[in-house]
Amino acid sequence: MGLQMSLNIMFVCIFNVKRSVVAARFFQRMLDRKDRPESHIIRVSSAGFIGVQVNDWFNFHGIPYPDPLFHRKPSGYLQEKMAERGLDISTHRSQRLTRKMVDETDLVIPMLEELGSDLVTAFPHATNKIILPQEFLSEKTEFLWADTAAVPNDDRMYEFAHNNPDYVAAVLDEIEGFIETAFGAICDRLTAEDAVSG
Repeated sequence: MGLQMSLNIMFVCIFNVKRSVVAARFFQRMLDRKDRPESHIIRVSSAGFIGVQVNDWFNFHGIPYPDPLFHRKPSGYLQEKMAERGLDISTHRSQRLTRKMVDETDLVIPMLEELGSDLVTAFPHATNKIILPQEFLSEKTEFLWADTAAVPNDDRMYEFAHNNPDYVAAVLDEIEGFIETAFGAICDRLTAEDAVSG
């Protein structure tokens, strides 16, 4: 490994109040539970990002953005469901992804394919460290969390995505399962990138 003091991984979704937050917390729990030599130097965070493709989708469907866009907390229902899984997200406040954050991160995992493309467009110098979830899995997987047809494509989307019991439970199960399955591959990729850059 290189001489840097930490390895930084960031999960990114659109608003940083659900998918990326949940993925980061599940990943941190895996780090706390697993005995990997690099676990003590891995730092996990999350952020939100809105690029061209994502913005076009919201505009096409006439879905207004939340106000404020960032510095928001996860829904009370989502906090409750995560607490039932032993994870506290009550202090989380959403943040916008910046170039500085990208530059200081060793591995960026966007939770949507379109978001991945937007990130590569916005930060072409970081293309090699922007890796989609699918790339950490051995089999092709269709993610419910990324399926826009699974939620209302109008202004009801927010309420449904954050408070519908069946949908929230299914997404949490899916993200937790992804983290458990991909954990080793993500850590391997993170340390491989560090070896190259170090």
